Amino acid sequence: VVSTQSTGSSGINAEYGQELESYERMNLSDALVTTKYKSGDAIIKQGEEAEAFFIIEKGTCVVKVKDTFSSQHTNEEVEVSQLNSGEYFGELALLQQKPRAASVYALTDVDCAVLDIKAFERLLGPCLDIMSRNVANYEKQLTDLFGEVSLEDLRR
Repeated sequence: VVSTQSTGSSGINAEYGQELESYERMNLSDALVTTKYKSGDAIIKQGEEAEAFFIIEKGTCVVKVKDTFSSQHTNEEVEVSQLNSGEYFGELALLQQKPRAASVYALTDVDCAVLDIKAFERLLGPCLDIMSRNVANYEKQLTDLFGEVSLEDLRR
């Protein structure tokens, strides 16, 4: 992690930014803190407790899960997807109050707007349904990669 500073701009993806009233967007913007990561830095690690939600302001991240499900069972990390500016991650563990189901690394130098768990719960109530819809998408990505597997399996 290079540095941390307050952010005046949220970089919020329009998918859930439109669900918030203007005063909610202002409160959210005030609560976000920009954190800079160098290429290769681990931003979150699979199995860790969730402490924050991340919105990518600049750069590209790679999402990886440990291969404990293929016939090789290598336990090595396998790329599941890449995320770019305006996309977010870290909501799943906060929504489900469970350990992280994947690791996310900075593929390039990355700036993330970070929202701690308390502010996430307080400010993003109107967006929880939208974020919850992504659970099915995450499970489909895992099934495509490993066959029948659930997010719950990744937390073991």
